Amino acid sequence: MSDTPDRKPLIELRDASRTFATHTTLTLVRRLWPAWNASPIVQAVRGTDLALHAGEILGLVGESGSGKTTLAQLVAGMLPLTGGERQWLGTDVRQLSSAETRAVRLAVQMVHQDAQSALNPRLTVETLIGEAPVVHRLITPAARSARVAELLDQVGLEPGLVSRRPAELSGGQRSRVSLARALAVNPRVLVADEPTASLDVSVQAQVANLLLDLRERHRLALLIVSHDLALVRLLADRLAVMHEGRIVEVGGRDVLVDAAHHPYTRALVDAAFATRSRPARRNAQTDGQTDTRRAAPILGASIARRADAPGCYLVERCAWALPQCKIRAPLLREVAPGHLSACHRDSMC
Repeated sequence: MSDTPDRKPLIELRDASRTFATHTTLTLVRRLWPAWNASPIVQAVRGTDLALHAGEILGLVGESGSGKTTLAQLVAGMLPLTGGERQWLGTDVRQLSSAETRAVRLAVQMVHQDAQSALNPRLTVETLIGEAPVVHRLITPAARSARVAELLDQVGLEPGLVSRRPAELSGGQRSRVSLARALAVNPRVLVADEPTASLDVSVQAQVANLLLDLRERHRLALLIVSHDLALVRLLADRLAVMHEGRIVEVGGRDVLVDAAHHPYTRALVDAAFATRSRPARRNAQTDGQTDTRRAAPILGASIARRADAPGCYLVERCAWALPQCKIRAPLLREVAPGHLSACHRDSMC
């Protein structure tokens, strides 16, 4: 893994929120079911802080629907914020000049989950990779072929693929072409949404090793979004756990696996490493004594709640819920150096 990351983040979200309106869908549903009282606003990300440093790999994990992809798109600048700030090197991007804004757009690139739909099926590999650096005047048209060959080599693909189209490539090859396309504009931050999804296990390992190599070679900052905690733990320096649009715990990869504080994080860890024998962990949720329980403290399936509902979004499912959990949402606070958790029980430890 890399050395200690730089103190000033390359990119940072502060109190970031993103909402989506669902008026059209709700109008139809309410005609069929007048008693339906769901909010017309879906709050995908709620008051979230996230920082990414040069040379760091940050893993973002959580169950489906937790808001991971939306948060990744906010980091990449693909979606506008409906609240909060997006900062580049300590400056709100809204205060940057037009030229500086364009530079930030190139500096932060996203690799989408479905490489097949993200790549234009009508374009060849050479065009897919080489078009952007020419358009942005990073290279001349005459240098395009050489640059594409260089990038293909970096991601472990043969130069003979330049004339092929996405449908003629395997899933692993498409994933590597997507990486090469993102690298073509010399980014400093790479946001990878489920980079190993739908790939064979052997290909997953190859893509994972490639990401590590690219980080070391280019000193890239990587945000890797995944539901696979075991895989992300192998790659990331730090892990952030997301639940119902909020970051509920952040810390070193080993800390979050072996000494998680938040009950939701513990449930994810127990599910991901259920068959692994581990030493007893400190019980951060009770009185600091050794905790040997292996049962996850989460009850039932995820429950839909209104965006303006008070309290913790895990309260109906948490076996350790306190009375105040129904009244106000817990804030993310430091429970140890570099380790943050959002649980009312943290204040009791």
